[in-house]
Amino acid sequence: MKGDRLGNVADNPGRQHLRSGSKVNRKLKLLFVVGTIFLGGALAYRQLDKSCASPNVHEQTHGGAEKTANKEGLAAYICEVAAWVGAGPSGPLATRQVGAVDHGERQEAAKSQEHGQEEAEAGEKTLVRLSPEKIQEFKIETQVAAAGPVNLHIERPAEVKFNRNKLAHIVPRVAGVVSRVEVSEGRRVEKGQLMAVLESRELADAKATYLAAVERRDLAKEAFVREERLWQQKVSAEKEYLTAKTELAEADINAASAEQKLRALGLPASTIKGLSRDDANLTEYKIMAPLSGTIIEQHLSLGEAVGTDRAVFVIADVSTVWVDVTIYTSDVASIMPGQKVQIDLDGEQPISGTIEFVTPEVKEATRTAVARLVLDNSAQRLRPGMFVTARLEIPQEPVPVRVARSAVQRLDKANVVFVERAGGFAPRPVELGRENHDYVEIAAGLRPGETYVSNGVFLLKSLMQKSQLGDAD
Repeated sequence: MKGDRLGNVADNPGRQHLRSGSKVNRKLKLLFVVGTIFLGGALAYRQLDKSCASPNVHEQTHGGAEKTANKEGLAAYICEVAAWVGAGPSGPLATRQVGAVDHGERQEAAKSQEHGQEEAEAGEKTLVRLSPEKIQEFKIETQVAAAGPVNLHIERPAEVKFNRNKLAHIVPRVAGVVSRVEVSEGRRVEKGQLMAVLESRELADAKATYLAAVERRDLAKEAFVREERLWQQKVSAEKEYLTAKTELAEADINAASAEQKLRALGLPASTIKGLSRDDANLTEYKIMAPLSGTIIEQHLSLGEAVGTDRAVFVIADVSTVWVDVTIYTSDVASIMPGQKVQIDLDGEQPISGTIEFVTPEVKEATRTAVARLVLDNSAQRLRPGMFVTARLEIPQEPVPVRVARSAVQRLDKANVVFVERAGGFAPRPVELGRENHDYVEIAAGLRPGETYVSNGVFLLKSLMQKSQLGDAD
């Protein structure tokens, strides 16, 4: 068998040659296919390399944002694969790292661009469009953002008190018994009005002394005139003339002294001049109102004996009142006369005023000082004894951008300001700085000169949220 097989080989050398030729052809075909694939891959890689390096790879239109983003993601992936396959000067590993970095940057850029597009679309969707008629109907008001001070406001307790310059404690000048009472507590009286009448023995004695002094003065004057005439006629001696003159001077002094005592008891000059011996009311002492105001206290009644050691009436003019603001030691350096103050009343319009006086000392017991305001109280909104809150304004340096406090609203857990846009108003997230009851500093998000909504902001917010709910449905 072995011999036969060798014989067959020896007999068919041409067949063996054909088999080896067939193998060579298959190898050549394989090499050709591999070469073709390699060449095609190289050309594709070069084209992809140009595409990946081109800046237009990230351009997109408003209408095809989503498709472009998908294409860019695929392109970025192919670019990464191509960069890994290609062999650069630094070797395959270095080429792979560069491709990964480029892919990360492109991915971040794509995300940023998509995010910006989403924000633009969201801003367009949240735009509140209103016609000029609706803006007027809803009382939407706008202002221009600008620089200005955001003064610091501090709140301190305060108490309303009577204006002591317009408060009268009426104490009788003489002791007596009440014979008449013409007014009552709570009633308003005018200056010079009769309030009560006392029967006073002390006043009667003072009046009698005055009348006697006036009578002696008149007699002394007559005697002096007679003695002067007789002395001039050389009828009487000079000594008698001088004696009469001395007696007249003493009488004048006594009469003037008696008159001053009556004035000290509160009798007006006209009443004193009208006194006479025929006057039956020498004991009558009239209590008159020293100023116009309201009787806030009354401490006498008919038939009561009153003395000179206590007030029988207290009259107060409450057309103006004092408001004493408690100032802590930390506030003393920044509080001074002339500063503006607002007095807050529960549920009512605040009352504005200025500081008139600051006590120079600090009370030892409370370690506080007092800043006093004198406020008009014609409307009777302030009652002495009330405790109120005083809001003091302390000047501060201006800030670059400030807006009205009413312009800031909370939306989606962020502070926003509605900014005027073409055709409507759009919310703008902002960062806040200092603030008071009137203004808020805008630290970021709004530039000077931009127009924002200062009144009617809550209505715009409600309309926007309503529109969003409608879109969700």
